[in-house]
Amino acid sequence: METLEIKLLYLENDRRQLELMSGRFVKRGLSVITAPDIEKARKLIEKNVPSFFLFDLALGAELNGFEFAKDICLSKRVAYERFFFLTAFDDKFNIPSQFCREHVFSKPIRSPQIDQLARLIFEQFAKMNRAKK
Repeated sequence: METLEIKLLYLENDRRQLELMSGRFVKRGLSVITAPDIEKARKLIEKNVPSFFLFDLALGAELNGFEFAKDICLSKRVAYERFFFLTAFDDKFNIPSQFCREHVFSKPIRSPQIDQLARLIFEQFAKMNRAKK
C-alpha cells in the first residue's frame, strides 16, 4: 500500500519559531517545507504546490497571511480549506469569510494546539483523498 506524504509549507518570519515549530510538526508525521518570507514561499510554491499551508498572519509590510493565501488560492487554484494560520492577535481579528475560524491558532502555540492542528490537517487530507475517488 502506498503511503502518501503530507507536505506542509510553513511561512514564518521569526526564524527561531520557524525551526522550533517545524520540528514539532515533523514529529507528528508531516513533511515540513519552511519559508522565512513571502518571496521564498512564492518560489517554493512555483516549484511544487504543497498539500497544506501554515502562515503566520504578521508577515511584514507587503501582505498579511490571509492576503497571501487569497493570492495563492486565485493564482494556483488552491482550496481555501488547505490553509491554516498562526497569529499573536486577539480573537477579535477579522477572519475573512473564505477561511475557517478553526484553522486560526493563537500564539504562543503549545503541544495540545499543535496536536489539534496536525489532526485537522490529517482529517482534511483524508477528505481530499476521498473526494478524488
